[in-house]
Amino acid sequence: MIGYHANDRSRCSEFITNRNYLIIDSNDTDFLGKGMYFWEHESRAEWWLTEKHKESIVKAELNLTDVLDLTDDEKLQYISRIADKFNSVMQQKGIKPAQLGLKLNYLFETCKILSDTYTGIKAHLYYEKKPEADLLYGSKLTGKCVDVYTVRNSPHLVTKRQWVKQ
Repeated sequence: MIGYHANDRSRCSEFITNRNYLIIDSNDTDFLGKGMYFWEHESRAEWWLTEKHKESIVKAELNLTDVLDLTDDEKLQYISRIADKFNSVMQQKGIKPAQLGLKLNYLFETCKILSDTYTGIKAHLYYEKKPEADLLYGSKLTGKCVDVYTVRNSPHLVTKRQWVKQ
């Protein structure tokens, strides 16, 4: 799949020229934790560019065969069972229930099976403030969810890197 990422021009330039470089967000506490974030659609990267005052957009092919897909009920239950076993330890470390990114970081650092198995994470993000499309009003569908992916530590899985907007 193709993923889109918005960031500072200098970091995007390094991403394009250095095949071993990922623009890692190590401080994310709320979303999917440590990793380089990619949007599934260019329009979402454009929104991020504007919303977060970024300068550039890049795109790349993501060769993620082993993704912890949090949109898959089976995988979500799997990671939830693992997290349940570590809840008391995470609470002692000051990780709050709503801090999913910190939980995922802790689990990937603690459970070797996770870091050895999964190269990235996929999730739906729900944007409450995003206006709903008129077409979808009254239906069971929503345009307020978008797919996002992270690549945690495997730059070789991100190929065909290109500029979208310099």
